[in-house]
Amino acid sequence: MTDSKKIEMDIDISFDDFVNPKTSNEIVSNKTFDKGDWNEVCMMRKAFSGTKRRVLPIDFRDFCMLVVSEVEPNTTVPKHVHKEGIARYIISGSLVLNGEEYKAGDWILVPEDTPYEIFTEEGYTAIAGYLQACETDDIS
Repeated sequence: MTDSKKIEMDIDISFDDFVNPKTSNEIVSNKTFDKGDWNEVCMMRKAFSGTKRRVLPIDFRDFCMLVVSEVEPNTTVPKHVHKEGIARYIISGSLVLNGEEYKAGDWILVPEDTPYEIFTEEGYTAIAGYLQACETDDIS
């Protein structure tokens, strides 16, 4: 698919409104998404009876792998940066990233070279999309 080809979706925003991990320069999440309430503007209108589908408004075209991360309770991941953008969708549990709490159902995009640290009291499971091969620099 080329960039000039229009991506058709049955939601209230366009693909052009999605967060691009290569051009974003700050952490973006469902809490700070500037196109409205993610649960509403990204809800697909066509779904089978008894189902709901929402589009994660992140441009995933350049992500090369998805990783399931399972983190034990009372774990601290020290401040570090990645040489790539990373998108996370929290499946279960909760975490605190740079002082902001995220719970199951939340999503987060951390752009490349953006310092962050994580603490989890209860543990969590997340799906993380990586643009490259998870290159990390510890900066603590």
